[in-house]
Amino acid sequence: MSFSRDVRNQLAQLPVEKICCRQSQLLAFTIVGATETISIDGVPALVFHVDNAAIARQLFRLGKAIYGASPSVSTRLEGAQHRHAVFRVAIPVSPSGMAPASLTIDQLQDAISKKVCCRRSFLRGAFMGCGSLVSPTKAYHLEFNAAEGAAAWIQELLEHDAVHAKLYQRTAASDVFTVYVKDSGEIANFLTLIGAHHALMQYEEVRIGKDLVNNVQRVVNCETANLNRTLASAERQIGEIMWLDAEGWLDDMPSDWRAVAHARVEMPYASLSELGSSLEPPLSKSAVNHRLRLLHQTYEERRPSAMQGEDLGL
Repeated sequence: MSFSRDVRNQLAQLPVEKICCRQSQLLAFTIVGATETISIDGVPALVFHVDNAAIARQLFRLGKAIYGASPSVSTRLEGAQHRHAVFRVAIPVSPSGMAPASLTIDQLQDAISKKVCCRRSFLRGAFMGCGSLVSPTKAYHLEFNAAEGAAAWIQELLEHDAVHAKLYQRTAASDVFTVYVKDSGEIANFLTLIGAHHALMQYEEVRIGKDLVNNVQRVVNCETANLNRTLASAERQIGEIMWLDAEGWLDDMPSDWRAVAHARVEMPYASLSELGSSLEPPLSKSAVNHRLRLLHQTYEERRPSAMQGEDLGL
């Protein structure tokens, strides 16, 4: 089972107790998933085609709770081996509006925007109707695919509850618009918002594991880079010290300079602190670093390239 389907099944099992929230959720299903309008015994009906039994049951419950009449449900098998079930749910609706109180869609939209419970119920319905969520083991990606007006409204409701989404048209010739979120924290906020707590736990478990691995990798990369810089610096220092010694310059230097130079040659992979601790008397890290800089300056002043320049009169 895909992660999206698992989330849809969880949402379809959540109770919808308030009539306003039932209306909100059915409205979401209607604007993103109603395929046609037919007449059943003279009563208009909304028709939905879904491939998820849990969502079909949810549509049945919503339709019956809001309008009183039992929706009509039928099933057909599709696919090469006829193993894929598609459910057709026809909900008889009031001729005058989406609810017993005869609220229009515009009135419902205004009411939904003002109530937290209705916004959450609407977003649950929108996700069950046209949403998808990639498994966090693969990528962080949440999206809704709907007509422009529905997609823009979904984006608005998400923004209202601090889930920042982007909107784009899939192709220039397409009527489908996509609302998407790629930030892992924003997706976690969305799952919290719609009450998909089990899915949130699964999501966070994977996210924390991936973050831990990434953090460990960053630390390892940082330590490796530091070690490489330390080794490169040590190799340079040893080369300069050995040249100074071979040319006789080291013998003329102060004793503490010579002590640091000999310690570096004897302990090529030691840190500055370890070099300082090996000396008698011990020196601090900054003191060792200062003397190594003085040795480097001396090498720069007397190195072969500088001497060749003097010989050439440059």
